[in-house]
Amino acid sequence: MVLSLEHYEEVVCDYNDGDGYWTVDAWRPDEDTGTVIAVIHETAGDVFYIEPEARFSPKAQEVIKEKVKEIKGE
Repeated sequence: MVLSLEHYEEVVCDYNDGDGYWTVDAWRPDEDTGTVIAVIHETAGDVFYIEPEARFSPKAQEVIKEKVKEIKGE
């Protein structure tokens, strides 16, 4: 049996809140509305988690790593 750590159906990071942070939004299966699970500082690339399970979600980590890479110009 394989234990899945995925909590989200979809994860995106395409909204800057205007206060210096990109929001990482996620939707759980069978939910119509998303929630902010983390924010990323727009110039430093520091990640602040709002939902603890986002640290272990493969989808969330992929999206977060890509945005941090983009911010840091890598």
